[in-house]
Amino acid sequence: MPTRFRRVFDSVQGLLVLLEVDSERFEIVAVSGGCARAFRRHRDELVGHPFCELFPDEPGEPQALGRAEIRLSLERVVREREIDVIAARRFAFGRADAEARWYRHSSSPVLGDDGAILYVLHELEDVTEFVREAEQVRHRYEQARQEERRKSEYFASVSHELRTPLTLVLGHAQQLISSPDVGEAPRRQISIIARNARALRRTVDDLLDAAKLEVGGLKPDYAELDLAFLVRLVTGQFSVLAHEKGVTLAVEAPESLPCQADSEKIERVILNLLTNAFKFNPGRGRIGVDLRSEDGRAVLEVSDSGPGIPPDKREEIFERFRQLDQGPARRFGGTGIGLSIARDLVALHGGTIEVGDAPGGGALFRVTLPVAAPPGASLHAAPEGHLHALAAFAKGRAVEELQRLEPADTRELGPDGAPLVLVIEDDPAMARFLAEGLADRYRVARAYDGESGLELALRLRPDLVIVDILMPGTSGDALVRSLRAREDFAPTPILIVTAKVDERLLIEMLESDVQGFVTKPFDIVELRARAANLIGKKRAEEAVREARATLDGILDVSTDAVVGLDEEQRITRFNRSAELTFGWARAEVLGRPLEVLIPERFREVHRRRVADFARGPSTARLVTDGRPDVRGLRRDGSEFPAEVSISKIEIRGHAVLTVALHDVSERRRILDDLRRAIDVRDEILGMVAHDLRSPLMGIRLGVERLRRSGSTAERQDLGAANAIDHAARRMERLIDDLLDSVKLEAGRLFLDKRRVAPVGILEEAVEEAQQTAVRAGLELALEIRGALPELVCDRERCLQVFDNLLTNAVKFTRAPGRIVVGAEAEGERVCFWVRDTGEGIAARDVPHLFERFWQKKADRRGVGLGLPIVKAIVEAHGGRIWVESVPGAGSTFWFTLPATPAPRPDARPGA
Repeated sequence: MPTRFRRVFDSVQGLLVLLEVDSERFEIVAVSGGCARAFRRHRDELVGHPFCELFPDEPGEPQALGRAEIRLSLERVVREREIDVIAARRFAFGRADAEARWYRHSSSPVLGDDGAILYVLHELEDVTEFVREAEQVRHRYEQARQEERRKSEYFASVSHELRTPLTLVLGHAQQLISSPDVGEAPRRQISIIARNARALRRTVDDLLDAAKLEVGGLKPDYAELDLAFLVRLVTGQFSVLAHEKGVTLAVEAPESLPCQADSEKIERVILNLLTNAFKFNPGRGRIGVDLRSEDGRAVLEVSDSGPGIPPDKREEIFERFRQLDQGPARRFGGTGIGLSIARDLVALHGGTIEVGDAPGGGALFRVTLPVAAPPGASLHAAPEGHLHALAAFAKGRAVEELQRLEPADTRELGPDGAPLVLVIEDDPAMARFLAEGLADRYRVARAYDGESGLELALRLRPDLVIVDILMPGTSGDALVRSLRAREDFAPTPILIVTAKVDERLLIEMLESDVQGFVTKPFDIVELRARAANLIGKKRAEEAVREARATLDGILDVSTDAVVGLDEEQRITRFNRSAELTFGWARAEVLGRPLEVLIPERFREVHRRRVADFARGPSTARLVTDGRPDVRGLRRDGSEFPAEVSISKIEIRGHAVLTVALHDVSERRRILDDLRRAIDVRDEILGMVAHDLRSPLMGIRLGVERLRRSGSTAERQDLGAANAIDHAARRMERLIDDLLDSVKLEAGRLFLDKRRVAPVGILEEAVEEAQQTAVRAGLELALEIRGALPELVCDRERCLQVFDNLLTNAVKFTRAPGRIVVGAEAEGERVCFWVRDTGEGIAARDVPHLFERFWQKKADRRGVGLGLPIVKAIVEAHGGRIWVESVPGAGSTFWFTLPATPAPRPDARPGA
């Protein structure tokens, strides 16, 4: 190998091969040391060898890389003078029995001053671990699908748990709306709370009904009713909406059609069919409702002038969680079970439902029902006014769903001259919340769909784009792809804010260079911090690009940052990748000490190790061996993780050092985001998260606005608002428990450990539970025995442990009872307990308490997640948990956490 190439390639950690431009042989001119080791050959054996012959002539499997494929790639580079990349393929280096790993291949032309190709530089990147992790994701996804039946039953428990706080939210909201002392502005915020709560209730009701139908727990309650009267009543509630949309709503029904059926369930079928027709019917269209009697059966037809349903999709629309208008660009929310429920309710009555083509185009749904109850069925008369109440309920369920909550506001907010943030969110209330939360620091522009968002982004050139995934027309992911397809928009960071947890879509968008995502509901402080980091990074990168100088040389083709040093560790060489990595221009750092690229706390160690290497016998070393936390320092003061190697050559008795560095923060970010996406990969939770969380966010937003607005008299009603907020938080905790259970299943429960005084945790836990205990007629006491050492723990997770244990204690203790929370030091640990005087636990049930989804058959309160999550949190801290109980006399839950080791008597500060 020529000396000039050997010195260069010794300084590079990657797998590089330099080739002659010869379409017949592509002989090897030079190889990096890492590549020679990978091929298991001496470097001299490889130089002069035809590169293509290192690969199999006919690979034994389709995913393996062969000689013909690598030759075609090299020929394209020579012919087109552009970089050519081969997607990741399997290949075994050295010999047939070697491990086959996955490599990404890229070939680049090396041009001379006259534009002629001098060499071809081929680089191999080992991506085996990434491919394996992707395979694990797919495997876990398939496992999740097999649990569908079990989770249908589980949804029944979840829905019951959500209904209690929802009842509190709606009850208190209605009290405030009805109060004459509430002003107009607070009343508007309360209305938003109520609408979001009703939307959440609709989703909960659908999920509960679907679960009951799945397990056969829903039966018809037959009554005498006039089906024609019911059809006219329910349809009439849609007349105002039809007028607003310019839709002709025509009803044809006889004067009377007696029928024996469950009026509430048949109303639900009519409601779902009409809602579906309005969703997919264009303005100025037509919706027809036709009821008649045929051969002793009632026939109901609902038709629309919409796009219709293709023949091959007419069975799919009746499947659970299936939507034709699905994906990120769908126009309406929902869980995709409305038509499935309608089909099952019709089947309960012995009827059928089918879909075909409407006479004038569009879809036609045809329902047939027996007009008589089956023999032996219990039959009663419908109560007076029952049908009118059903029709009014239909309006509340469906019409609100098809209307916007508030008008869209397009005004730009924020101080002049501040960085510009573009918020693209189809829900006006959420867009307003985001804009107001950022407007104190940034200018904020808003768009309410993908098309206008794309136009504004290209026209305004914002410093940050915040976009929702689910939007009508152009969805969030399509918008991201459109923006990233433009080279001039590549530096602009994009942040996804969404309530829909779709791991595959999120992974695709992370691969499309999205800078991150925030899941609703979220803390506005977190969003501000993310925005500040992304905008600051963008502006720093812009400053670097403006100062970048034109560099030449073969090392500029490498993706590694290469820094040359003299014997005094002054910088003598700084390639283009180093400029991009550290944010310094080459002219700014030449001659400066290496320590400007190293965090201050590591400088002395690095200076000593580099000096030892320069004096020692080794010519190359991987600095990151045994040291996973090697970090570099950018010009802006930010740090990043790195893989670093160092090499040495002697020139005229002087050591010339070369440091090759690769920024792995992007790789770690992608893996971290992928793991977070996997943590929430539960299929059904992903389907309904948007429809549970968005209205919950609206409730919390309305309460916050209500607290900030109104006169002193109006604030007297804040007791009800606080009750609403308490119920909303209860629902949020339940949803958090669901997500924690998925993390627990994947073994990815994250802890943010810090030094904490346990007394503060105990006092806060008791204070949080005090009001609930008092309402239940219970005494809650705190018992601390002696001094307690500090803990190194996740404070919020520990509070979560106490919250779950105290909630259980209150739930299973009758008034007048007593609950005691206590702690004492036991050697190198702290022992905590929660003791109650409740009903106790049978010995046969104790072994099952910490199993996920387990509940006593006699008691179906809760969803069976609290104690398993508590156990996982305690064990993740290195502690253990157990229970002692006497039926009829109460229970005590014990758990331990390791204490912070006490300092040695002879320890010196800083030692």
